[in-house]
Amino acid sequence: VCYSLGLRYLGEAAKADAKPGEAVAYTRFASENIMRATYTAAMAKLYQSRLDEARSDIDVIFHECREENEKVYFDAVPTRERLKIPEGQFIVNPQDFSMPEVDTLSFASRDAEAGAAAAAASANKGSKRSSLSNWFSFGSSKAGDSRSTTSAASAAAGGYECPPGYDKEVFDSLPDDIKRDVLEQHRAGRS
Repeated sequence: VCYSLGLRYLGEAAKADAKPGEAVAYTRFASENIMRATYTAAMAKLYQSRLDEARSDIDVIFHECREENEKVYFDAVPTRERLKIPEGQFIVNPQDFSMPEVDTLSFASRDAEAGAAAAAASANKGSKRSSLSNWFSFGSSKAGDSRSTTSAASAAAGGYECPPGYDKEVFDSLPDDIKRDVLEQHRAGRS
């Protein structure tokens, strides 16, 4: 049965490769081969319907290929000896699949400091606002930080000044209500 199915797929591949004569030959040999398939009486209940379905499928494909070749292509149908039919059986070896582990901190941080901030946030079982402000935090303020915290910058950001230790670009892209929450959390943390 497996060998017949293999011949069927070779026939379908030949048809896709614009080789209608080979498609007819492969599917004819598949049909002849599966008609010879037998099983024991004990296996009849298990295999009868599956074998009949496979026979029917292969027979339909064979007749389609033959009819198409006879009406459209008129390609010569090679003999079994002229076809490249693989010998033996095909056995598929199953491959185990496992999902790779993902470091969740790598998605939330830009550098090691951000990873530490995210780890601290996940360890803190505080309020939703606390975790929200820590999510947008990218490390503590550093001396010589080139971020502008002037009044002009806060005006450009919709009237909200980015607190030290937060990524200005991310902060500026937040909606105003979330900016207020982040600023409240920052002020609460300083006092």
